[in-house]
Amino acid sequence: MDTAININSPVFKCLLNDIDEEIKRCLGHVIGNSFEGAEINVKLIIDIPETEREVPMVDEDGEITCRIYKYRKPNIQHKVTSTLKKQYKRQGCYTENKAVVERDGEYLAVAIEEEEPLLLVGDKNFIVD
Repeated sequence: MDTAININSPVFKCLLNDIDEEIKRCLGHVIGNSFEGAEINVKLIIDIPETEREVPMVDEDGEITCRIYKYRKPNIQHKVTSTLKKQYKRQGCYTENKAVVERDGEYLAVAIEEEEPLLLVGDKNFIVD
């Protein structure tokens, strides 16, 4: 199943929950007159490193071999930091064993199926649609 990578997708559910919790916590302190105000900072780190995976293949002789499939894997980390008189941090990370692709202007984390036929072009492997 493909996963859209945008702020409304499940990819950022944990981030949005962490932001929501910090807003509520800070408001509780400010409204309760414990502090005069609050500052909430969100840090988002997006990395899509190249990753390798062995994929079983059948060669021309009908023998089962393994090929190396290279793809770019999503690794999205977040930190939500609030400052009252003390600093509180929540951290999280999203990573899946999926390939990131662009389709029609949307970025998707696409499942890599063992049975998907691969097109071998030089040293690179591509999923055949």
